[in-house]
Amino acid sequence: MTGYPQFAQALEQARDPRAGAAGTDGLPPCLPERGHTPVPLPAPGAPAVALSAALADRRSTRLYAEQEVPAAAVSAVLSAATGLTPLLGWALVVRRAQGLAVGSHHVEALPDGGLRLHRVGPVPGAEAWPQREFHLAPVIVVAMANLLVPAGRSAAPLYHLAGRAAYRAHMAAATAGLESCLFYGPTLAGRTALRFDNVTRAPLIGLSVGLPLDACPRPAAREGPPHDQALSGAASG
Repeated sequence: MTGYPQFAQALEQARDPRAGAAGTDGLPPCLPERGHTPVPLPAPGAPAVALSAALADRRSTRLYAEQEVPAAAVSAVLSAATGLTPLLGWALVVRRAQGLAVGSHHVEALPDGGLRLHRVGPVPGAEAWPQREFHLAPVIVVAMANLLVPAGRSAAPLYHLAGRAAYRAHMAAATAGLESCLFYGPTLAGRTALRFDNVTRAPLIGLSVGLPLDACPRPAAREGPPHDQALSGAASG
């Protein structure tokens, strides 16, 4: 996308999840905005699809069912994303998710592995996204980073991390029985609702998420490790 080279860099890393992210020592973390009444997310749900099946059937989908996304599935996607590194921040846009308020939220990762949402604004308008399909998605996850790096340092490792984390979230969505699509992230028009300043909170990559349009059952999952352990093996293998 012309004018958004940082999104392209992150997306290229998402296509190659084994890419390294060296040189992150000393880079500043991205701090999400904190609201007065944070809402805890439920624990991630058990995988609905075996990781091997999700890997074999992985694809990108921009159109989703009208049903609400289960909150536990949203937790699984966010847990996979936030579990890679504390340097990145995460925003969540909710249009249709069970038990979650409609609007834009920043995600707080707690020391015990739990997650809390801080509502920061309404759902951005259609002009905030590169295509209308993303505006209509039930859930959108956006990785953000603090690009105010020390003099002489490069922010490139943050793009690498964002791509890898987004790929983890993409695969977590698949194992949760959801469809998803990685994209270049919001346009400049979306920064107000999402509270991005494009410096200390700069969006790097987005992931739209929703239930599949078809009603065909997905393959049953076998007993296996939790999302984070399974996805770590997939990303490093």
